[in-house]
Amino acid sequence: MEKYDMSKSDCEDISFLINTSKAIKDIYNKLINLEKENAKDSEVYNSCLKELKSLLEVEENIYKRLDNSTKEKYISYLKNLNEYRVTNKSYEILFDNNINLEILRILLKLDKNKNYIDFINDVGLDKYDSGFQFILSKLVEDNKKIFYQFYLDNLRCFLAILDKESHSTIDSEYVNIIYRISFLFSEIEEELIQNKFKINNEPYLLAKIFIDMYNQDKKLLNSIRYIIFSNHFKLSFYNIQKYYDYDLKNNDVRSKIIIQSYYIRSLIIVSDEETVNEVKELFFYGTYDLLDLRHDSQVLELFGDCFNHQKEDVEIPKIVSLKRF
Repeated sequence: MEKYDMSKSDCEDISFLINTSKAIKDIYNKLINLEKENAKDSEVYNSCLKELKSLLEVEENIYKRLDNSTKEKYISYLKNLNEYRVTNKSYEILFDNNINLEILRILLKLDKNKNYIDFINDVGLDKYDSGFQFILSKLVEDNKKIFYQFYLDNLRCFLAILDKESHSTIDSEYVNIIYRISFLFSEIEEELIQNKFKINNEPYLLAKIFIDMYNQDKKLLNSIRYIIFSNHFKLSFYNIQKYYDYDLKNNDVRSKIIIQSYYIRSLIIVSDEETVNEVKELFFYGTYDLLDLRHDSQVLELFGDCFNHQKEDVEIPKIVSLKRF
């Protein structure tokens, strides 16, 4: 601890934040189980929600009194605790079930400007020459707030799609991801708690208003969004390739693949049509070789369904802008 220059007060703060985060996670688990039991209208659910709100107030009071240098010190300390598995990759934050969510919540809340999320990693700079790497990395670094807002926009669209597609049944994976997003992202958590975890099916997207405010080059930002979309698609595609058609008999596996396709649908919403068509063409062209090797078409069809909802999905969000269309 000494190398982080941690005082007794610092250690007490971190211990308190960890214990509070664990207590909040315990309440989330209760809410998840109650929703799976169709008990959202029960007194028990309302009681848990009330308890959650009280804990969030206690938690927030700690964060409010920490200055920026203290927050940076705590982030550095928590990131390097070997007993905790955490990540700053945006894709893993959503889908990696081996990370410590309680610690990750603290890291995301400590990081006021959301620099903890590694958007440069999402861009995958190692694929480009050094000159273009510099341009991209500088653009991402200078526009962290915009990229974080893009990320929140994607998550809100993702939640709207999840809610729309799973309204007739309560699937454990769907419920888990909804509460996971709420637990990790305070901006979305506040909205969901206010609405008793009712999803907004027509979310407002705010990234454009940030682009207008900062007077950024929309074409250049869109080119990076294309790269991020492509990389996330490749990650999802890579993850579903480990499954075979017989795996689809397992409902959890089927749900995981469907959720991956829903997330791609949320990225498609905020991507231009030319980008989507290019990735779509590469996907369907690339699957031929895969099918020749494996003969497992159902998995690929289930995931590839993400391209069949563009017209309906694009109607989901409301765009907020400072400029007239």
